[in-house]
Amino acid sequence: MAIPPCAGSVGQEISDHLFAAGFDLHFTLMTLDDGPGRDRVEHAVAEIDDALRDLRRLMTVIMQQLRWPSWLTLLARPRR
Repeated sequence: MAIPPCAGSVGQEISDHLFAAGFDLHFTLMTLDDGPGRDRVEHAVAEIDDALRDLRRLMTVIMQQLRWPSWLTLLARPRR
């Protein structure tokens, strides 16, 4: 049974957005002096990194479960 094309693309799109936001914030860190603002941006970058890791882990589990889901085998049977 094939994986629905949207299953992976949604997770990839979210991952791309989070990665871009984290990249922008990481670049911004180079322009900030030490202080509370820099600390907040560093924390935000770390949170985005954690979210990306969690999302990728979740998408891996979902994709593995979608490979042979028993409920889809009923839909794959030829109709009479």
